[in-house]
Order: sequence, then C-alpha cells, then structure tokens
Amino acid sequence: MRLRIDGVLQEILEFTHEDFLKYLQKMKFIAGTKMNIDYIPQDGRFAFQSVNRNGETKQVDVRINFMPGI
Repeated sequence: MRLRIDGVLQEILEFTHEDFLKYLQKMKFIAGTKMNIDYIPQDGRFAFQSVNRNGETKQVDVRINFMPGI
C-alpha cells in the first residue's frame, strides 16, 4: 500500500495476496466504488476523524484510486 503524503509517494504496508484481497473489498466499499469491477480504474473517497497526540480531533479526507494490474 502506498500513500501520497505532501506530494511524495511512500510505501507504507505490504500484504500477502490473501490479505490484500480482503482489504481491497473493504476499501472499495468504504470509498463507494463498484466492488465487482476490477478491470477499469476507479476513484473514490472517504473521510474519518483522527485524534493527534495532543488530543485534538481532525478530519482526514482520503481520495483513493484503484488501478487494474497486468
């Protein structure tokens, strides 16, 4: 899994293929994309609340892209 943070793409996690398929379906559902489509690119988004070390709550907006692989 890679994240773009402040314009820089960073790899943050590696999954086994089995775990990847589980998380993929969950991410597609949360992002509001079509779960049965895997042969075309899809874009989605979601938001969540995060609490930092100081106890402050901040909304995090996430944009997610699903790209078919070869």
